[in-house]
Amino acid sequence: MSAKNPLKSSAHDYFILSEDGGNYICQCEIDIGRICGTKISSFGGKDKNAAPTRTFNLKRHLARSHPEIMIIVEEKDKRHAATTASGIQRPTKSSDARKSISSFFKSDKVTITMTADNFKKHLIDLVVQNGLPLRLFSQPAFQGISGEMATKLGVSLDRQNVRNIIIEEAKSKKEAITKTLQNKFVFLKMDAATRHRVNYFAINVRFVNDSNQTITETLAVKDTKAHHESVYLQSLIEDVLKEFEIKKSQVLCIVTDNASNMVKTIERLNEANQFDSDTAMDVVDSDSNSTEGDSIVEHEMEELDHPDEVIDDILEESSKLSLIKHMRCAVHTLQLAIRDGLKEKRTASLISKIRQIVTACRTPKIGAILKRRLGKGALIDQVTRWGSTYMMVRRLLELKTSLEDLDNPNVVLSTAQWSEVENLERALSLPFLVTKKLQTEDLTAGAFVYEWKNLAFQLGQLGGSVANGITSSMAKREALLFENDLLLAAVFVDPRNRVLLTPDQMIQAKAALCDIATRMRGLLPEDLQQTQDNLADAECHSSSSNDETSFEKYLDRREKDLAKRKRVEKTAPVNVQLAAFKKLFNTALEEIEKYDRTCKMPLHELIDIYPDEIRSVATIVTALPPTQVSVERLFSALKLIKSDLRSSMKEDLAEAILFLRNVN
Repeated sequence: MSAKNPLKSSAHDYFILSEDGGNYICQCEIDIGRICGTKISSFGGKDKNAAPTRTFNLKRHLARSHPEIMIIVEEKDKRHAATTASGIQRPTKSSDARKSISSFFKSDKVTITMTADNFKKHLIDLVVQNGLPLRLFSQPAFQGISGEMATKLGVSLDRQNVRNIIIEEAKSKKEAITKTLQNKFVFLKMDAATRHRVNYFAINVRFVNDSNQTITETLAVKDTKAHHESVYLQSLIEDVLKEFEIKKSQVLCIVTDNASNMVKTIERLNEANQFDSDTAMDVVDSDSNSTEGDSIVEHEMEELDHPDEVIDDILEESSKLSLIKHMRCAVHTLQLAIRDGLKEKRTASLISKIRQIVTACRTPKIGAILKRRLGKGALIDQVTRWGSTYMMVRRLLELKTSLEDLDNPNVVLSTAQWSEVENLERALSLPFLVTKKLQTEDLTAGAFVYEWKNLAFQLGQLGGSVANGITSSMAKREALLFENDLLLAAVFVDPRNRVLLTPDQMIQAKAALCDIATRMRGLLPEDLQQTQDNLADAECHSSSSNDETSFEKYLDRREKDLAKRKRVEKTAPVNVQLAAFKKLFNTALEEIEKYDRTCKMPLHELIDIYPDEIRSVATIVTALPPTQVSVERLFSALKLIKSDLRSSMKEDLAEAILFLRNVN
């Protein structure tokens, strides 16, 4: 063996250089009296006169052929590195001595950078985002981890204190949202659900912020105390609007399902709606000024030979502008149409037969066979959810071959029946895919109408009893959907889908856009804004007595006409301004009609280049939510928050958690 070079690895101890210095020869003993003798080149580069090297290759050879020696080499190299520094040999210290010295300078405790606010924030996240129960914070394990830190930060981990922290944080966020919603048009989404025998009513708000971004927030999750009637829901909604300082005239539309109590609730809200005279002046586009209105009057006054001709129309429109529109949830409406299609007698009989077979397939014996052969088993549906029926039918077709091999009479279908099952699966697959698309968060009205019309077209081409039944029901329910002028307006400003509207629907859409623009510009005269209330009061007064004569009714009507004439005389100049603005707005509508399906720009970018008169209005109507999916997701989160182990959670805490969960 060669003498050890202190600058080299101890691996060199097991090799010698050949006489010419070109190779290392391994001297490891592989048998009694026998050495390895493997030659390894000793030069690492082109310069053959360089000093011998190749330590890495020597170690690799030892690791591969002599692993026991390689272990010894590594231990020697470690000791050598620990005792040698700058060529000076130092005495070796025991590990115990080194440990005692290091412990003198280094503490076994750690320093954490944490403020009280950050600590509270993480506590809130544990409850809101991770769904941890409040009792966790008082448990010894959590106290052992964070108790000392909480004490020094002055934060109590008491259950009630953590509860108060969450509720106060929600209150703070609500105040911020209240300020954000001031003087903004909004859309509301509502739905009800039951969890652990508690009936909840949730309200989401959708609006366009100052950056022209569409935002959805949770306003409330209230316990209805088992009241589902429209009178109670109306009162509940009005309380929530008051809490967030939202005037009814700011609410453009409410999206709900097709339940009769929801429809009646909106009717009652409109009946009780007293048009706020300040609202039309409050909800004003930031780009519009009174000077613009004055210039319109100056340029257009001469063209209006008879400005009083528009008075009656404005009086009628002013009573309609404050009405809250009702949007029936697109997804829920589609589900009802599909359920109608599945009620056809032959189809219902087939589905019943499929359920019988699936029930037989879920028995332990057949289920085990299917699991072993295919790795999956049969699925049973929930009668109230047609989507699960589709999944049941699709899975049955996947199991078809294995079921036929079983030769079990309980899982047998004839060839004709299998053909009917395949047709049913094809008919249901189309609305199943569309339903998924309609559940996206950024769904626009134009995209919804396109998917709706496209589904009806494809089902019409497919044919069959199921497809025809769904198509027929969709046609009936479409009329209710398209009663909403705001939906038509949102489709109108989308050039790629505008072609889906009929000429009459386009007229309605333009009128709806003009109405919103009028409210935004604050062009409604104050007296006209009060017309609806005045007329309602007059009618109530005139009909309050059953004993009044026809002549007294005549006098009441005459007095009403005189009051109306005075209002007309007083507000005529503003009416001229309104008529002039409408003329300018209609010109802008003609401009955007130049864009059609050939335009490939995203809708939000396209709206940015629309004329000034319509840009803000188009941004608002495109924020119309065609579905109430966000509320459904809220109830899905409620299942996680109010679990079986937290069934006694109070309403205020549940609402605070769900509110913060959506905000965060």
